[in-house]
Amino acid sequence: MKKWLPIFGILYLTQALFPSVDSIAVDVASDSIKITHLYASRNCGSIFIFDVTVTDNYIRIFENDTSTAYMDCMCHFDLSVTLGLLPGGDYFVEVFGTSVIYPDDTTFCGSAHFTVPAPKFISHTSSGCQGKSIEQFSSDIQQDNIPLVSQSNSGCLQASQGESIMSIVFNGDLYLVWKSDTISSDYEPNWQAWLDSDTLYVTADDSNASWTSRCSKKFMATFGPLPSRKMILKFHKGEYGTQTIILGSTVEVNVDSNTMTLAWS
Repeated sequence: MKKWLPIFGILYLTQALFPSVDSIAVDVASDSIKITHLYASRNCGSIFIFDVTVTDNYIRIFENDTSTAYMDCMCHFDLSVTLGLLPGGDYFVEVFGTSVIYPDDTTFCGSAHFTVPAPKFISHTSSGCQGKSIEQFSSDIQQDNIPLVSQSNSGCLQASQGESIMSIVFNGDLYLVWKSDTISSDYEPNWQAWLDSDTLYVTADDSNASWTSRCSKKFMATFGPLPSRKMILKFHKGEYGTQTIILGSTVEVNVDSNTMTLAWS
Protein backbone atom coordinates (compact mmCIF):
# COMPACT_ATOMS: atom_id res chain seq x y z
CA MET A 1 0.00 0.00 0.00
CA LYS A 2 2.91 2.39 0.47
CA LYS A 3 3.42 2.74 -3.27
CA TRP A 4 0.04 4.58 -3.63
CA LEU A 5 0.88 7.38 -1.21
CA PRO A 6 3.05 9.44 -3.58
CA ILE A 7 0.29 9.35 -6.22
CA PHE A 8 -2.33 10.67 -3.81
CA GLY A 9 0.07 13.40 -2.76
CA ILE A 10 0.70 14.48 -6.36
CA LEU A 11 -3.00 14.62 -7.11
CA TYR A 12 -3.63 16.73 -4.03
CA LEU A 13 -0.82 19.16 -4.87
CA THR A 14 -1.90 19.44 -8.53
CA GLN A 15 -5.44 20.38 -7.62
CA ALA A 16 -4.21 22.86 -5.06
CA LEU A 17 -2.14 24.72 -7.67
CA PHE A 18 -5.25 25.74 -9.64
CA PRO A 19 -7.12 28.88 -8.54
CA SER A 20 -10.67 28.27 -7.46
CA VAL A 21 -12.18 31.12 -9.52
CA ASP A 22 -12.03 31.32 -13.32
CA SER A 23 -11.88 34.65 -15.21
CA ILE A 24 -12.11 36.22 -18.67
CA ALA A 25 -9.04 37.98 -20.11
CA VAL A 26 -8.85 40.00 -23.36
CA ASP A 27 -5.64 40.80 -25.23
CA VAL A 28 -6.02 43.45 -27.98
CA ALA A 29 -3.10 43.24 -30.44
CA SER A 30 -2.39 45.32 -33.52
CA ASP A 31 -4.02 42.81 -35.87
CA SER A 32 -6.16 40.53 -33.67
CA ILE A 33 -8.13 40.16 -30.44
CA LYS A 34 -7.60 37.14 -28.17
CA ILE A 35 -10.30 36.29 -25.61
CA THR A 36 -9.29 33.70 -23.00
CA HIS A 37 -11.34 31.89 -20.37
CA LEU A 38 -8.73 31.20 -17.66
CA TYR A 39 -8.91 28.25 -15.27
CA ALA A 40 -12.18 26.85 -16.66
CA SER A 41 -13.19 23.90 -14.46
CA ARG A 42 -14.36 21.06 -16.70
CA ASN A 43 -14.51 17.30 -16.84
CA CYS A 44 -11.17 15.69 -17.68
CA GLY A 45 -12.57 14.15 -20.87
CA SER A 46 -13.90 17.42 -22.29
CA ILE A 47 -13.43 18.17 -26.00
CA PHE A 48 -14.37 21.72 -26.97
CA ILE A 49 -15.65 23.48 -30.03
CA PHE A 50 -16.48 27.18 -29.96
CA ASP A 51 -19.40 29.18 -31.31
CA VAL A 52 -18.71 32.93 -31.62
CA THR A 53 -21.14 35.66 -32.70
CA VAL A 54 -20.44 39.39 -32.99
CA THR A 55 -23.42 41.76 -33.04
CA ASP A 56 -22.49 45.43 -33.16
CA ASN A 57 -20.36 45.87 -30.00
CA TYR A 58 -21.53 42.65 -28.28
CA ILE A 59 -19.61 39.36 -28.51
CA ARG A 60 -21.05 36.05 -27.32
CA ILE A 61 -18.95 32.90 -27.00
CA PHE A 62 -20.24 29.39 -26.35
CA GLU A 63 -17.72 26.79 -25.13
CA ASN A 64 -19.38 23.57 -26.25
CA ASP A 65 -18.12 20.34 -24.63
CA THR A 66 -18.76 17.71 -27.34
CA SER A 67 -17.32 14.72 -25.46
CA THR A 68 -19.62 11.86 -24.44
CA ALA A 69 -16.84 10.05 -22.55
CA TYR A 70 -17.54 11.38 -19.07
CA MET A 71 -14.61 10.72 -16.74
CA ASP A 72 -14.58 10.58 -12.96
CA CYS A 73 -12.34 13.61 -12.51
CA MET A 74 -12.26 17.37 -13.01
CA CYS A 75 -9.44 19.63 -14.21
CA HIS A 76 -8.83 23.20 -15.35
CA PHE A 77 -8.42 24.52 -18.89
CA ASP A 78 -7.41 27.82 -20.48
CA LEU A 79 -9.84 28.21 -23.40
CA SER A 80 -9.26 30.96 -25.95
CA VAL A 81 -10.57 32.25 -29.28
CA THR A 82 -8.84 34.75 -31.57
CA LEU A 83 -10.77 37.23 -33.70
CA GLY A 84 -9.63 39.51 -36.50
CA LEU A 85 -9.28 43.16 -35.61
CA LEU A 86 -12.65 44.85 -34.97
CA PRO A 87 -13.54 48.50 -35.68
CA GLY A 88 -12.47 50.95 -33.00
CA GLY A 89 -14.85 51.21 -30.02
CA ASP A 90 -15.92 49.75 -26.66
CA TYR A 91 -16.96 46.06 -26.60
CA PHE A 92 -18.63 43.68 -24.15
CA VAL A 93 -18.05 39.90 -24.27
CA GLU A 94 -19.95 37.15 -22.45
CA VAL A 95 -18.85 33.52 -22.23
CA PHE A 96 -21.16 30.52 -21.72
CA GLY A 97 -20.53 26.79 -21.34
CA THR A 98 -22.58 23.84 -22.66
CA SER A 99 -22.20 20.04 -22.63
CA VAL A 100 -23.69 17.27 -24.77
CA ILE A 101 -24.03 15.13 -21.65
CA TYR A 102 -26.21 17.80 -20.00
CA PRO A 103 -27.85 19.47 -23.02
CA ASP A 104 -30.37 21.44 -20.95
CA ASP A 105 -27.69 23.13 -18.81
CA THR A 106 -26.05 26.36 -19.98
CA THR A 107 -23.51 27.85 -17.61
CA PHE A 108 -22.58 31.52 -17.50
CA CYS A 109 -18.79 31.59 -17.23
CA GLY A 110 -18.01 35.31 -17.11
CA SER A 111 -17.82 38.59 -19.00
CA ALA A 112 -15.44 41.41 -19.75
CA HIS A 113 -15.31 44.91 -21.21
CA PHE A 114 -12.51 45.98 -23.54
CA THR A 115 -11.70 48.78 -25.98
CA VAL A 116 -10.31 48.59 -29.50
CA PRO A 117 -8.37 51.78 -30.32
CA ALA A 118 -9.49 53.74 -33.35
CA PRO A 119 -7.05 53.61 -36.31
CA LYS A 120 -4.42 56.34 -36.20
CA PHE A 121 -3.65 58.48 -39.23
CA ILE A 122 0.08 58.01 -39.88
CA SER A 123 0.83 59.59 -43.25
CA HIS A 124 -0.37 60.02 -46.80
CA THR A 125 1.14 60.02 -50.28
CA SER A 126 -0.10 61.19 -53.66
CA SER A 127 1.33 60.19 -57.01
CA GLY A 128 1.58 62.49 -59.98
CA CYS A 129 -1.09 62.49 -62.69
CA GLN A 130 -1.37 59.09 -64.36
CA GLY A 131 -3.00 58.25 -67.66
CA LYS A 132 -4.29 60.93 -70.03
CA SER A 133 -6.68 63.74 -69.33
CA ILE A 134 -9.03 64.95 -72.09
CA GLU A 135 -6.66 67.82 -72.85
CA GLN A 136 -3.64 65.51 -73.05
CA PHE A 137 -5.61 63.05 -75.16
CA SER A 138 -6.42 65.76 -77.69
CA SER A 139 -2.82 66.98 -77.77
CA ASP A 140 -1.62 63.47 -78.71
CA ILE A 141 -3.66 63.43 -81.92
CA GLN A 142 -0.67 64.45 -84.06
CA GLN A 143 1.44 61.56 -82.74
CA ASP A 144 -0.70 58.81 -84.39
CA ASN A 145 -2.55 61.03 -86.82
CA ILE A 146 -4.24 59.35 -89.80
CA PRO A 147 -4.20 61.77 -92.77
CA LEU A 148 -7.45 63.09 -94.22
CA VAL A 149 -7.46 62.27 -97.95
CA SER A 150 -10.71 63.96 -98.99
CA GLN A 151 -14.02 65.26 -97.67
CA SER A 152 -17.37 66.49 -98.96
CA ASN A 153 -20.69 67.70 -97.55
CA SER A 154 -24.22 67.47 -98.88
CA GLY A 155 -26.83 70.19 -98.81
CA CYS A 156 -29.95 69.89 -96.68
CA LEU A 157 -31.67 66.54 -97.24
CA GLN A 158 -35.01 65.00 -96.38
CA ALA A 159 -34.94 63.92 -92.75
CA SER A 160 -34.55 60.21 -91.95
CA GLN A 161 -34.55 58.49 -88.60
CA GLY A 162 -31.75 59.35 -86.18
CA GLU A 163 -27.98 59.46 -86.54
CA SER A 164 -26.18 56.93 -88.74
CA ILE A 165 -22.59 56.17 -89.65
CA MET A 166 -21.27 53.88 -92.39
CA SER A 167 -17.66 52.89 -92.97
CA ILE A 168 -16.03 51.15 -95.94
CA VAL A 169 -12.40 50.01 -96.13
CA PHE A 170 -10.80 49.83 -99.58
CA ASN A 171 -7.11 49.64 -100.54
CA GLY A 172 -6.02 50.59 -97.01
CA ASP A 173 -8.23 53.70 -96.86
CA LEU A 174 -11.28 54.30 -94.67
CA TYR A 175 -14.36 55.82 -96.33
CA LEU A 176 -16.73 57.27 -93.75
CA VAL A 177 -20.29 58.52 -94.29
CA TRP A 178 -22.02 60.35 -91.45
CA LYS A 179 -25.73 61.22 -91.64
CA SER A 180 -27.28 63.61 -89.08
CA ASP A 181 -30.93 64.63 -88.95
CA THR A 182 -30.71 67.67 -86.66
CA ILE A 183 -27.57 69.59 -87.39
CA SER A 184 -26.72 73.17 -88.33
CA SER A 185 -27.19 73.88 -92.00
CA ASP A 186 -23.83 75.75 -91.81
CA TYR A 187 -21.97 72.84 -90.16
CA GLU A 188 -18.38 72.62 -91.43
CA PRO A 189 -16.70 69.48 -90.02
CA ASN A 190 -13.08 69.65 -88.97
CA TRP A 191 -12.22 65.99 -89.61
CA GLN A 192 -9.50 64.31 -87.54
CA ALA A 193 -8.55 60.66 -87.08
CA TRP A 194 -5.93 59.01 -84.87
CA LEU A 195 -5.03 55.50 -83.86
CA ASP A 196 -4.51 54.48 -80.24
CA SER A 197 -3.54 50.81 -79.95
CA ASP A 198 -6.36 48.94 -81.72
CA THR A 199 -8.89 51.78 -81.54
CA LEU A 200 -9.37 54.28 -84.37
CA TYR A 201 -10.87 57.56 -83.17
CA VAL A 202 -12.58 59.89 -85.65
CA THR A 203 -14.01 63.32 -84.86
CA ALA A 204 -15.77 65.93 -86.99
CA ASP A 205 -16.06 69.00 -84.78
CA ASP A 206 -17.84 72.05 -86.21
CA SER A 207 -15.37 74.66 -87.40
CA ASN A 208 -18.15 77.17 -88.13
CA ALA A 209 -19.34 78.90 -84.95
CA SER A 210 -22.41 80.49 -86.55
CA TRP A 211 -25.54 78.79 -87.80
CA THR A 212 -28.91 79.90 -89.14
CA SER A 213 -31.08 76.77 -89.08
CA ARG A 214 -31.06 73.03 -88.61
CA CYS A 215 -31.62 70.31 -91.18
CA SER A 216 -30.60 66.81 -92.22
CA LYS A 217 -27.15 66.56 -93.84
CA LYS A 218 -24.64 63.97 -94.99
CA PHE A 219 -20.87 64.27 -94.53
CA MET A 220 -18.25 62.15 -96.27
CA ALA A 221 -14.54 61.77 -95.44
CA THR A 222 -11.68 59.51 -96.52
CA PHE A 223 -8.67 58.71 -94.30
CA GLY A 224 -5.57 56.71 -95.08
CA PRO A 225 -3.48 54.78 -95.26
CA LEU A 226 -4.34 52.56 -92.26
CA PRO A 227 -2.27 49.62 -90.96
CA SER A 228 -3.48 46.12 -91.80
CA ARG A 229 -5.17 44.72 -88.71
CA LYS A 230 -8.48 44.49 -86.87
CA MET A 231 -9.49 47.64 -85.01
CA ILE A 232 -12.46 49.32 -83.36
CA LEU A 233 -13.75 52.50 -84.97
CA LYS A 234 -15.13 55.04 -82.48
CA PHE A 235 -16.78 58.11 -83.97
CA HIS A 236 -16.69 61.08 -81.56
CA LYS A 237 -15.22 58.71 -78.89
CA GLY A 238 -18.11 56.31 -79.49
CA GLU A 239 -20.83 58.89 -78.79
CA TYR A 240 -22.17 58.65 -82.36
CA GLY A 241 -21.27 55.05 -83.11
CA THR A 242 -18.81 52.17 -82.67
CA GLN A 243 -17.87 49.67 -85.39
CA THR A 244 -15.35 46.89 -85.95
CA ILE A 245 -13.24 47.19 -89.11
CA ILE A 246 -10.67 44.78 -90.53
CA LEU A 247 -7.86 45.73 -92.92
CA GLY A 248 -5.61 43.32 -94.78
CA SER A 249 -8.28 40.58 -94.93
CA THR A 250 -8.95 38.25 -97.86
CA VAL A 251 -12.26 37.05 -99.27
CA GLU A 252 -12.60 33.67 -100.99
CA VAL A 253 -15.61 33.23 -103.29
CA ASN A 254 -16.97 29.73 -104.02
CA VAL A 255 -19.86 29.13 -106.43
CA ASP A 256 -21.76 25.84 -106.35
CA SER A 257 -24.76 25.77 -108.71
CA ASN A 258 -26.91 28.67 -107.54
CA THR A 259 -25.10 29.16 -104.18
CA MET A 260 -22.26 31.63 -103.62
CA THR A 261 -20.24 31.29 -100.43
CA LEU A 262 -17.95 34.05 -99.08
CA ALA A 263 -15.14 32.96 -96.72
CA TRP A 264 -13.66 36.01 -94.96
CA SER A 265 -10.35 35.61 -93.12
